[in-house]
Amino acid sequence: MHHPFRTLSLAAWLLCVLLGATARAGFVTNGGFEDPAVVGRFQTFSSGETLSGWQVGPGGVDVVHQAWQAAAGTQSVDLSATDAGSISQLLALTPGQTYDLAFWLAGNPQGGPALREMEVFWAGGSLGVFAFDATGRTPTAMGWQAHRLTGLSAPAGAVELRFTSLTRSAFGPTLDGVSVVASAVPEPPGSALLGLGSVLAWLGLGRRPRAVG
Repeated sequence: MHHPFRTLSLAAWLLCVLLGATARAGFVTNGGFEDPAVVGRFQTFSSGETLSGWQVGPGGVDVVHQAWQAAAGTQSVDLSATDAGSISQLLALTPGQTYDLAFWLAGNPQGGPALREMEVFWAGGSLGVFAFDATGRTPTAMGWQAHRLTGLSAPAGAVELRFTSLTRSAFGPTLDGVSVVASAVPEPPGSALLGLGSVLAWLGLGRRPRAVG
């Protein structure tokens, strides 16, 4: 007996698989710094403390809630609590695989200097220094800048991702929306739709009703 509901359910499942083939899981814990939820304007985390997936130090950081707008969600991090601070996280990645790192950068608008600098490290090596000019920025107009670094290799063992403030003041670079995903494997345009057409043809969903006579 033909079961159209089962056939359609299988087709829907295969459609989700095909269209979601390029979806990539993230590897960073608490990349938006929403945990723990801060009560009030901000909360300081000192060197040696943990921040829901992140290790703090050297130097302290502030998790900011109400002091300014986050890039996403309601919280972000000032990498300079009273002086230059840093946070790091160990990522369980596949050796030999390449990954893409993305994050949002701005600067604490409540004091100087104007130029805020942050250095990013991957597996012990520097990915570069990223600068943000906070001139004219306000708590409601932070001017968050998106950064994306692609094709980062994963060596054997856990990979340390580290963000370090180079601003020696209590008004440092601000960070939000950190993510690491596996680099996408290029595929021909429309290949997913072509695959879907093949699946639907195989299931016989495109066949016309038989003539009765």
